[in-house]
This record gives sequence, C-alpha cells and structure tokens, in this order.
Amino acid sequence: LFPFGHGLSYTTFEYRDLQVSPAQIKPDGQALVRVEVVNTGTRPGDEVVQLYTHDVLSECVTRPVKELKAFQRISLQPGEHQVVEFSVGPEQLSFYNENMQRVVEPGMFELMLGASSVDVQTVQLEVVPEGRPPGSPLLM
Repeated sequence: LFPFGHGLSYTTFEYRDLQVSPAQIKPDGQALVRVEVVNTGTRPGDEVVQLYTHDVLSECVTRPVKELKAFQRISLQPGEHQVVEFSVGPEQLSFYNENMQRVVEPGMFELMLGASSVDVQTVQLEVVPEGRPPGSPLLM
C-alpha cells in the first residue's frame, strides 16, 4: 500500500543540493554524499533520511534495483535546515560474487537519498579500476 520507508508527519520536508564528492573513487576509496533537508512546514518534525544504492551494470551477478545502505533520523523546527552526510565506500558498494567472494566492481553506481524508496534524488558515483584490467573486481 505504501513504499518502503514511507511515514506520515505533521509537517513537510524538502531535500536540496544533493552532492557526492569526489564523483570518482577507486574500489577501496570513500566518497561523501550529502543533502540539505529543510522543514518547510509550520510544525516541528522528524525526518528519516535514507540512502539507497544501485549498481548500474554488474558483470558478475544480478543486483537489486535499490538497496537500503544507511539512514539517519533528524529533528527540525519550522524553517530549520540541516545537512545530512553519508560515507560511501567498499562497505556500501561490495557484494558477494558467484564464487562467494566479497567484491567491489568498477563501474557506475547510483546513490539515492530521500524520505522513502520512491521519494528520492539521485546522483552518480563512478568506481574506477586501480591497476587491474578494466572490469576486474576488487576482492575484499
């Protein structure tokens, strides 16, 4: 009936200025994804900011369309804003391949932040190979 992460509130929130830095990392690197959340309503409220990832093209195995990787609950007064940040690295991007080895594949990833699984904003993060043949995954 409702999307994953859906919640009701007595106020409204707006997500602004989604960024990822850097936009390219090595398989063992870290990126910081951040978004500003603003309480645009007239009452104080809590919001749960959710981070989902999607491996755009996996070479090894079929990957989910969206995976919840992190979330953070914040409380905001009317008109108040807060920047929410998540670190994204091997822990969030790796998976088990067909040989049951934990790997990070080079390629494009979509990072989605929002209030539910369907109410998200998307930014792309590229994982570039490091001294390995293109398409070769990093074993964890």
